[in-house]
Amino acid sequence: MKSNFKGTSIRWHREDRFGNIVELTSDEVYSKDSLEAPVCLTEEEWKEVLEEIIFAFKFVLYEDEEFTYNYSQDQYEQRKKRHKRGLKLFSIYLMNLWD
Repeated sequence: MKSNFKGTSIRWHREDRFGNIVELTSDEVYSKDSLEAPVCLTEEEWKEVLEEIIFAFKFVLYEDEEFTYNYSQDQYEQRKKRHKRGLKLFSIYLMNLWD
């Protein structure tokens, strides 16, 4: 899907000042005072979201092999943070994972 999609999603998240994923509410996405369409992710942003989701699942599937033993403790902790980020994005964009 990442290499062959027909469109992107409405932007349902933002990052806070610490780089954490924050899910947007419908009120934040759909402004009641505006007739403008909601903001969509660019193709590059959508690919980045998909890549983070893919990483999260690979982390679970291959944790014992690739993700645990080939990295220092600091690197492993960073990868665990990325894993949580990918799962958060998956929970936000689950209904948009279609093509």
